[in-house]
Amino acid sequence: MFTPASKEDIFKLINDDLTDAMNGLDWTVPSSAAGVSYGRFTKAVAKYIKAQVAMW
Repeated sequence: MFTPASKEDIFKLINDDLTDAMNGLDWTVPSSAAGVSYGRFTKAVAKYIKAQVAMW
């Protein structure tokens, strides 16, 4: 029988994923050959999202 995950488990998974993202991302946006750099995530974005999740 399916048992949904608890709210605490979901938030722990989100926080763990964001921590991993912060460890793997750079502070600056990498430039591409086409010169397009928008839409890229940085360490600052991951920290911001983690702060937003913490307020929930």
